[in-house]
This record gives sequence, C-alpha cells and structure tokens, in this order.
Amino acid sequence: MEGIDLGNHAGCLFCAGNHVHGRYVLSGMNQALLTALQYYGAGAATLAALVVSLNLGRRITGWAFVLFVTSSIALIGWGFLDKDSEGIGWQNVALLVINAVGVWRYLISKHAVRDR
Repeated sequence: MEGIDLGNHAGCLFCAGNHVHGRYVLSGMNQALLTALQYYGAGAATLAALVVSLNLGRRITGWAFVLFVTSSIALIGWGFLDKDSEGIGWQNVALLVINAVGVWRYLISKHAVRDR
C-alpha cells in the first residue's frame, strides 16, 4: 500500500490500519459502504429533484426535501471518507443547509408558501 503510516489505526473502524495523507484508505466492506453512500446520494438527489420539479404540493415537496437531506448526508460521508472526493463533501455541507431550509419551509413552518 502506498502512502505513509501516521500511526497505529488497527482498532479504527474506517481505515483498517491504513492512513494516507491525512485521509483514510478504505478496502473490502468499507469500500462497499463508500460505493453505497455515493450511489444512494446520487439516486436520492435525482428522485428528490424530480419530485420538486413536478410541484405536487407543499407536503410532497417537503418530503422531497427530506430525501434531499438524506442524499446530502450520504454524499458528505462519501466525500470526506473517500480520498479524492472532498469537494463533493463540502458542496453537500452547503446543500444540507439549503435542504434543511426547504424542510423547514415546506414541512415545519405554518406560514403559507408564496408562489411568485
């Protein structure tokens, strides 16, 4: 394995004893977890975008934003755990905040949503 060992990570759940350039190198089942996070995040965001674009009403749009939130969480996990995906992680930190506003606006707030 290339890289430098920055200490004993034998008990670490994520790095399986390998640490490269301050980022974890994942293998085996952990790599499968990263793949699952990546594809769930992409699929959930696509479905949520479709539902929002259909403008099916406040409650359904609110649940689409909940789906966006789960997508952002998955992509944050993937972005910061995969060694070359930090940009996606940071992008989804911002999108998580935006999506939380959508959840608040469409599901939690009692104020009427304005159409412009």
